[in-house]
Amino acid sequence: MLKKLLLILYLVFFIQPCAFTKEIPVKVETLLKISTSNVNLHEGDNLSLAVAEDVFLNSKLYIKKDASVDGVITSLIDNGFTCQEASIYAENFRVKTILGDVVKLKGIVYVKGRNHWMLTQFLPLIYILIRGGEAQMLPSQDIFTLYLEANNEDL
Repeated sequence: MLKKLLLILYLVFFIQPCAFTKEIPVKVETLLKISTSNVNLHEGDNLSLAVAEDVFLNSKLYIKKDASVDGVITSLIDNGFTCQEASIYAENFRVKTILGDVVKLKGIVYVKGRNHWMLTQFLPLIYILIRGGEAQMLPSQDIFTLYLEANNEDL
């Protein structure tokens, strides 16, 4: 009886549940320079990115390179004095597959500016007058990884 109880406890607590989904990485990049220095950039605006590489599912093309990826800027912080750096935070990304379906991508895009820490360690009282850096996403330099969630019937 005790052996059966220990076996049941072992099975319940120590065996990992089966995974029913698989996350496929999707690399995305910006086509245009996106910066917090742009006065027209606000929270809630759409952020347009592009797929950097073809995405395959079961050795078949699923998402083409340069497909448009649309997300939402959920947080935008401007830079300020005392070395306060700017930041851009975006999520809720969607992309269209080659079949015409719109699928969600999991993950976030986060970019922040510089806080000039190397300069302020030598100028202890003047840091109050120094503005932090702007957050920028540059084409062909900044590549982000989002994840496509594939179910077992897709695999």
